[in-house]
Amino acid sequence: MGSKLRDSFRGDADGESLLRRDCDDTEPITVAVIDAVSTMAGVDPTALPPLYETINPDALDGLFDAGSSDAESVRVAFSYADHEVVVQGGPPVTVTVTPDGT
Repeated sequence: MGSKLRDSFRGDADGESLLRRDCDDTEPITVAVIDAVSTMAGVDPTALPPLYETINPDALDGLFDAGSSDAESVRVAFSYADHEVVVQGGPPVTVTVTPDGT
């Protein structure tokens, strides 16, 4: 998608994999979530279910708006497409994805 997001894959203490994506403010957080989950799942983003079936995309983007003074203290966790997603305020805002059930 041409973003400047950085991914890092690693295993946690139990040997489970996770993906952490540091986000810049060039695209909405919802796009970063979809990209991170599709990367972790190894599927095209269009193969994922619509994000709005899980969480309100406008609300999620609004929580992490670059102009928000409270964005640094925000943490949102939810399940999406058989993965656990955590979005943490920054800078930078980070999206962490793990397989569901870890």
